[in-house]
Amino acid sequence: MPGRKSWTGLWKAWRRPLLLPAFLLLIALCAAVLPPVGHVREDLRDLDLFSNEPLVRALLTRRDSGTSLEIGGPCRVRDASGSIVLEDGGRLVWDGRAVAAGKRRFEPPVAIAPPRGGTLVTLGRRYAGTLRLVADDDGRLLVTNRVPLETYIAGVISAEMGLHFPNEALKAQAVASRSYAVRRIRTRQRRAYDVGATQATQVYRGILPGHARARRLVAATRAEVLIYDGDVLDAVYSSTCGGHTRPAEEAFGDAAPAPLMGGPCGHCNDAPLARWTATVKLRAVRRALKLAAGPMTLGALRFHPSKRLRALTLLTAAGAREVTAKQLRRLLGKQAKSPWIAQVALDADTLLISGRGFGHGVGLCQYGARGLARRRKSAGEILGWYFPGADRARAW
Repeated sequence: MPGRKSWTGLWKAWRRPLLLPAFLLLIALCAAVLPPVGHVREDLRDLDLFSNEPLVRALLTRRDSGTSLEIGGPCRVRDASGSIVLEDGGRLVWDGRAVAAGKRRFEPPVAIAPPRGGTLVTLGRRYAGTLRLVADDDGRLLVTNRVPLETYIAGVISAEMGLHFPNEALKAQAVASRSYAVRRIRTRQRRAYDVGATQATQVYRGILPGHARARRLVAATRAEVLIYDGDVLDAVYSSTCGGHTRPAEEAFGDAAPAPLMGGPCGHCNDAPLARWTATVKLRAVRRALKLAAGPMTLGALRFHPSKRLRALTLLTAAGAREVTAKQLRRLLGKQAKSPWIAQVALDADTLLISGRGFGHGVGLCQYGARGLARRRKSAGEILGWYFPGADRARAW
């Protein structure tokens, strides 16, 4: 065996050549353990849109005169004249002018809050914050949930994506949903509510199972919104784009900012409705478009730049008839899962339609976000993929 002096000599001989490989190995190890760029929060710009966390007003339901609300647990009901505590909840009846709780009548606006020491109110589902009842100009009762924004966002990501999605996809959803809500909080102050609770705005079902995990994911992006050109971006999203997101201008008619011009996705191919098919009989087409009986053939198909059908031509004995994609989707009804009609063929007396995606296809693709998260992309990278050119900032 070599002696101690021999080992010392070997170390001196090899020490200098080993320095560079050791340094490179250290850099590689640091890169492996440090969080990706998308997780860095220290460089986020502070917008100071709010002094602290704002409240959001989510419209839960509308009730006509003569209908009622069933409160499922203890609560405090109050209006400008006073309040009562309903220890076991109960039925509130709306008569078009006031809300009756037993023999007591409350005139809108009416607030329904948890009892002292409580945190939730039950109206079919469980809600944090308070329920607020206001009357509209048509005599209907609007039931809104007035709740801190971050609690609302936790409910949205649970209902919109579902907590079975990867964490980074859910964080990206939280930033997009918060951006969408913040825009409406700032512009709808004179209305009775900021957002709805359905797919028309954002799906919201109150406090759902797994809420503690949802709150942790939301807290990881606390106050973060997307901004572009000095304003909060309207960060819309849909379930499945089908392979290429759609320009906002094509979908909604308004001029689209650069982050909403659409682009390739390629990460939602395994979504349940990445591809779909539908059929419609020619007799239904004739009836809907008031076309005379007789032979009919399929003419030219015209497409938007996003490769979604714009219109097709039907050739009949009476001449050519243009059918827009919107008319065709109306004929298909629930068979049409999205505006992306990719191809149309005619087989005897039936139109055969193939389509892609589920939802309007603009902005973030939720199943695409899932695919990117499974490829170990961060929330910041996912947002950058679907909203190119947008930056992240803190709203408060």
